[in-house]
Amino acid sequence: MQIILILLLGLGIGGAVAWLWANAKSNSELATYKIQAEGDLRVAETTISDLRAKQIESRSEIDTKNQELSTLQQQLRAEGSGAG
Repeated sequence: MQIILILLLGLGIGGAVAWLWANAKSNSELATYKIQAEGDLRVAETTISDLRAKQIESRSEIDTKNQELSTLQQQLRAEGSGAG
């Protein structure tokens, strides 16, 4: 009877130690993945910021080109009206 109790106690303690070890190992691996994910997030945020700046610059260039086009169309209309 004592042997069975000692065996069960040993299994319980062994199981608890194994669970604690596995839990610590998984937390360590998760911490590594978390650090990597945070780094990836910073890179993504920088990329998004750069793309937004380029988008603003492109929109400004488009607005400028549209203004130039509008001016040229008005000049063309004026020349067409004056020649007729």
